[in-house]
Amino acid sequence: MKRELNTRLGDLQQQPKFIFFPSGLEIISRWETQKPDT
Repeated sequence: MKRELNTRLGDLQQQPKFIFFPSGLEIISRWETQKPDT
């Protein structure tokens, strides 16, 4: 279980747009601004 969680956490770090936390929303906006969906 822990390994799977760690793997998912790594994916979240690579793709901030999947973070739905309040502080993450700002990261999502900035990430999308720098790298729009292709």
